[in-house]
Amino acid sequence: MSSTSTHRRRLKIENPEKYNELLVKQRAATKKYQLKKKREWEESTHSQLEIDEYKAKKEKKRQYSRDYYWKSKTRKSNETPNSAGSTPRPAHDKKRPKDMSPNELRKYQSSQRRAQRAALNHQKKTAIRLKNRERMRKSREEAKLARISSSPVASSDRVTRLNQSAYILNNKLKPKNMKYTQASLNLLNRRSPEKKHACQSLFNTKKLENLDIKEELGIQLQHSILEEKEEISKPVHNMVQESDNLDIKEELDIQLQDFLLKEPHQEEDISKPAQNLSQESDNLDIKENLGIQLQDSILKEPEQEEEMSKPVHNIIQRTSEMELCVMRLQLEEIHKEKQILEHKMAEAEAKWKSSEEDYKSQITKLEVCMKDLQEQLTSARKSMKQSSTLDLEMADYERTLSTLHNQVEERDKKIEELKAKLDKLDQRITLKETKISWKNFRKTKQFSKRTNGENLKSRRSENISVTET
Repeated sequence: MSSTSTHRRRLKIENPEKYNELLVKQRAATKKYQLKKKREWEESTHSQLEIDEYKAKKEKKRQYSRDYYWKSKTRKSNETPNSAGSTPRPAHDKKRPKDMSPNELRKYQSSQRRAQRAALNHQKKTAIRLKNRERMRKSREEAKLARISSSPVASSDRVTRLNQSAYILNNKLKPKNMKYTQASLNLLNRRSPEKKHACQSLFNTKKLENLDIKEELGIQLQHSILEEKEEISKPVHNMVQESDNLDIKEELDIQLQDFLLKEPHQEEDISKPAQNLSQESDNLDIKENLGIQLQDSILKEPEQEEEMSKPVHNIIQRTSEMELCVMRLQLEEIHKEKQILEHKMAEAEAKWKSSEEDYKSQITKLEVCMKDLQEQLTSARKSMKQSSTLDLEMADYERTLSTLHNQVEERDKKIEELKAKLDKLDQRITLKETKISWKNFRKTKQFSKRTNGENLKSRRSENISVTET
């Protein structure tokens, strides 16, 4: 039993008020410490292995509290989890195990095992737990060795690695927890995953954020390029439409020219039957006159056709010149717009490059910051570990001091008791010495009296003898 527990027990017996105050202080301190630990756990990031360990610790704590509850209960009232007062006995009308179905039998057997386990004392439970833990550890090691042996490596390399790992796990390392075995196996396995860093999740989130920013910038650039391309392609589409319109106009002009060229022939076709009718109705003189007139008209027709065709050609030339001027102006505008767009594209590319450089510099800065944070975290963890070790050492030192104080007090008390005993012994010794001295004095007196009496007797006898002579 430790000195603190003995001190507490003594306080409980000798000074109950002080003992209650100490209990209240301890409860407050433990509550504060638990809240602090919980806050630290919630704020920091953890790997899956750490989470599993934390859950296992919690479960262990709950089991310990349950065991302590039943232990205290059995101490007070001799009642166990399997006793009649705590768990009801099965009724007589229930099924017997041989009449049960497989599922019911399994449930019944598990309940019986639980009851049997609960009825055990704390020492037996801990022994069983340790035995199971060792068995599970061995099975995990065997599974890991099997996984290593099944990894895709050379046959000669595999044999040496297997022998070495088996030797280390069985003789040298003897790992006590899962984390230690994982670390040892990672050292042996070439293709083992990299060791997870404490800030790995934070790095991953930052990398993902940077990737998202890059993707957004790329999408924005693509949209801007597409919009500029559409703006560039708009005047080109307009040009194509105008060229189509010009083609349609040219076709219409050609049709008009064909129509105008066909009209004189139609007039001739119409005038011929009229002349025939007039020649038939009128006299020969009139026919001759009409022939002369027709000859004159035939001679004049080419000149009229030329005169009629001249304004049409002029109109076509003017329209074509106007269209060419319009096309030139449009081409100039398109060239200007193209130059503006090229200038904008160059500016956008320069901006994009500058922004990319800025982002790269920001990423490098962030990486540097992350490294600094990582170093700070490691230093903080080291300092935390050191502070925790210092706290533990201080607590141990305080405990040792308290135990030493208690021991000093106990020794002082023992010394006082021994002094009191010594005083009593001194008093007894003095009394005995006085008694002895008194006895000696009396003895000397008696002896002196006897010697005096004997001397007197001898003298008297001598005197009598002298007188007789």
